[in-house]
Amino acid sequence: MSDDTVTIEERENGPLVVKNLGDLRLADGTAAEAKPVMALCRCGGSQNKPFCDGTHNNIGFESAGSDVAAKDKIRAYEGADVTVYYNALLCSHAGECGRRAAAIFNPNQKPWIQPDNGTKEQIHEVMQACPSGPCATAMPAAMPNWSPMERSQLQ
Repeated sequence: MSDDTVTIEERENGPLVVKNLGDLRLADGTAAEAKPVMALCRCGGSQNKPFCDGTHNNIGFESAGSDVAAKDKIRAYEGADVTVYYNALLCSHAGECGRRAAAIFNPNQKPWIQPDNGTKEQIHEVMQACPSGPCATAMPAAMPNWSPMERSQLQ
């Protein structure tokens, strides 16, 4: 008798390995081929999302010793016309931000979110397409998906 339990394993400094998932959906809701064992990207750099392509090895992705509390902070990226608020803990690294507005959302630049490199419309389009919702342009008190604790950690 086989064990069909779905399991998810973290690989140190690498992907999430998912076994026995059965049904896999992409960010837009379309079905993707679900294999018995899959490596899913969590570094955000894969060119084959949601699957891992090994990019984590080239970009220095680190997962070991991660302090979840350190990621649970709302950071403000100020532009002339709009401020983007971001909580890394909520980010699924689906990559919609980089695909849709690479000039604004680019992990290879510092800071990685630069609102002045695009328009408010582009930023809002990215937020609409993102499956996990880590970004907002409103004040944190207006963000219904963020807890009072998250709002209090605005930096």
